[in-house]
Amino acid sequence: MNEELLQASGFEPCAAPPPGWGNKAGTIYTRMLPQGRAYVRCLPDGPGMVEAFVGSWKQPDAYCRGKVQNVEQLLWLLA
Repeated sequence: MNEELLQASGFEPCAAPPPGWGNKAGTIYTRMLPQGRAYVRCLPDGPGMVEAFVGSWKQPDAYCRGKVQNVEQLLWLLA
């Protein structure tokens, strides 16, 4: 997973980070999903590493952090 794949699948850079996530390093991407707004950032920890959530950062409806191969896997983890 990388930023180019996120953008190719409809994620856009987030102009204003979600509340509570403003101090996180890296570009934050967002996209509306059927279950709510999703936020994703690629982590500097290694290739394919991401952190993502749906809804509120403080009480997310879905959350994942780890190595993700592609956008389909990311969307499945956030479903």
